[in-house]
Amino acid sequence: MRRKQLLSIIAAEAIMASSFSACTNNTNNQPQSNSTTVAVSVSDTASNAATTTASDNSYNLSEATKTTPEKTTIQTTTTAPFTLEDPLLVFDFSGNEPSITDVHFLTGDAFISMKAPLGATIYYTTDGSTPSEESTKYSEAIEFTTSMSSEPATLVLKAVAYYSDGSASKVATRTLFNRKKIDKRITIPIFAISADPAVLTEAPDGILTGKNYELCGKESEREVYIEAISPDGKTIFEQGAGVRVYGAASRAASIKSLKLFARKKYDEKHGKFKIDLFDTPGADGDVINKYDKLVLRNFGNDFQFAFIRDELNQNLAKKAGYTDYEGVIPVVGYINGEYYALYYLHESYCDDLLKDKYGGDLGKYEVVTGKETEITIEEDDEENAAAATEFNEKYSELAYSDLTDDANYQKLTEFIDVENYLNNYALNIYVNNFDWPQNNYKCYRYYAAEGEEYGEGATDGRWRFIFHDTDYSLSLYGQDITQPGYNNLELIMKEGNEHYSPLFTALMAREDTRNYFLTEITRLMNDVTSYTGIVETLEAMNKERGKELDYYFDYLERLKATDSSIWTNVWNFNERTGYIMDFAGSRKEKMQGFLIKQFDLPDDYFLQK
Repeated sequence: MRRKQLLSIIAAEAIMASSFSACTNNTNNQPQSNSTTVAVSVSDTASNAATTTASDNSYNLSEATKTTPEKTTIQTTTTAPFTLEDPLLVFDFSGNEPSITDVHFLTGDAFISMKAPLGATIYYTTDGSTPSEESTKYSEAIEFTTSMSSEPATLVLKAVAYYSDGSASKVATRTLFNRKKIDKRITIPIFAISADPAVLTEAPDGILTGKNYELCGKESEREVYIEAISPDGKTIFEQGAGVRVYGAASRAASIKSLKLFARKKYDEKHGKFKIDLFDTPGADGDVINKYDKLVLRNFGNDFQFAFIRDELNQNLAKKAGYTDYEGVIPVVGYINGEYYALYYLHESYCDDLLKDKYGGDLGKYEVVTGKETEITIEEDDEENAAAATEFNEKYSELAYSDLTDDANYQKLTEFIDVENYLNNYALNIYVNNFDWPQNNYKCYRYYAAEGEEYGEGATDGRWRFIFHDTDYSLSLYGQDITQPGYNNLELIMKEGNEHYSPLFTALMAREDTRNYFLTEITRLMNDVTSYTGIVETLEAMNKERGKELDYYFDYLERLKATDSSIWTNVWNFNERTGYIMDFAGSRKEKMQGFLIKQFDLPDDYFLQK
């Protein structure tokens, strides 16, 4: 990296040089601006024997390469080849709190250094663990060699300063990535998670080892540090947080889904994740930019197949004009500096997100899950359990009633938003989501505060339904039950099987609600879920993550050497993506036939639409 490039991302040259030259005269015990300076230099000169030119490998989905990333060199040195005019300060412990330079990407061999007051001692780790006086004592610059492979070299640096008065600074954390032409390699955001390996990746307690993924709830949560990094290497957010393994059957997969929790007990200054990349509109008209929870999703049932089905359906729901979908963006996950996964980052519905999205600051939203005929009762959450119990009781009362009776139907319209419910059914039925509604059923309602009147829309106190975990669809696995020719509409309306929905069946007995459903599913099949609609959305999403998909398959190829559960490859991915396209091409005609048969419609019904 040349000098003018380097100076654009660091503090002023004169300040750094001044700090270094004055350090020997500082005899005070407290942090001061005249401090011992330690810095990073990056050399890209041909004369530097440690610097080599790495070609930017060209990847495509037609060929999975087997490049093994070069190990990062980390060592101390007494001959750091930098000048006082070219420091890249990473950690500065001279203030009341550590100051961290907003740099994550390097493009050449570097010497990493830190700065602290005279009399202070810096200790650091590079394995993700929290540094202490038992950790490596900082004395000289740390060499960080650039990667020669497709994957950047990484360095997870955590440091703490112990002052002469016995006090200690807060721990400072920075994950660095080093590769020639790194801007050509990183094209989507990175989520770099670091923590003591003992709580994440090492037996017996690491939640990513053995069968510890079976742990659920609070006992499974581990404290970590998260750095969300944009493709240009700048920080989106960074903070202490909690993490749990997430999902149901997919928890057993080699690559885990992770749920992230922003809590002040982990980071007193950051009770939210500040991120606006979902472009989800809020009640105030602005894009929502803060979240209590986020999910790094491993594609669920679609892991090792097309790696996209649920996220594709979420985007189809968004394009259809529905609002109760999960915003998704592709990201890369690193754990303690090791490449871990290509993910989709999901919004996670909770009270605060719903308030930001729909308003209703005085009351509370409850989100419940389970199956349609029996929502799960969460015994450790009294208010949520009460909401789930209320839903189950009301559902049992109304779903089995005669909804052609206007009095009964009126009661139902006070219980749920019927149009929202039917919209949810239209899309789930069309994409043939087989793992629903007997599973992955998610809904919410607003409870007004004492003395507060219910409002309009989502604050009216009625239940509404969220598109959630829809990956068992769109010809997944090539099974008959997910194929475009499978009549899941008939299944949902036929008593005696787990997919049966008494409420939907009762609603279809009413002419007005049946006509609404027919109009809505016709709108979908002629627009966002038409062949063109699905394929255009699919191709745009794969283009967005396309380069990272290439590297992900390279990574999965390497995993096969030590993990027999990984079997997929680029050929399989292309074939399974083709299944989605074939589904999109055939479903409309099949669906029209199912609707004509189920509701005894004229043969030319859809020709009239």
